[in-house]
Amino acid sequence: MDKLDNKILYLSFHNSLRKKFGINRVISRKEVIIKLGRQYLVPKKLRDDALKELEKMGLIECVDRSNVRIIDCELSLEKIGC
Repeated sequence: MDKLDNKILYLSFHNSLRKKFGINRVISRKEVIIKLGRQYLVPKKLRDDALKELEKMGLIECVDRSNVRIIDCELSLEKIGC
């Protein structure tokens, strides 16, 4: 079975964070984890992995243990055409 590529879902989540909190704003890690669970129904066991993937993609930056910064991304869902 091929590996599932979740990048479009991460972009969607990042877009949602940008709309709610803005760009380059430091927010609590707990808020992001809650949003992952409530809005995207990510299981608790996978939420930390999702945060690591968001950081690896350059969409967020971990400022410290309890805070993250939403980074502006050059690729936006509104700019993607079909």
